Amino acid sequence: MNLQRRVAEAEQETQMAYKEIDKLKKKHEKEISAFKKFQAESHLSKEALRPVYDDSNVADYDEVKLHSPGYDRCNI
Repeated sequence: MNLQRRVAEAEQETQMAYKEIDKLKKKHEKEISAFKKFQAESHLSKEALRPVYDDSNVADYDEVKLHSPGYDRCNI
């Protein structure tokens, strides 16, 4: 009798776990849907998302290395 009761409790716990999983899946789907809607309605332009700094004046590593004083091609 004790074994049957434990089996019944395990089955009940399993059913509750599946219900919780389904509940979490639905919640996740709603959150993703809301996020996609918010993203689509966003009024930010690409210009507003540009980098904060301007890297056009930053020298390339190879360019700096070639023009550094004391650079010797044998020091590779």
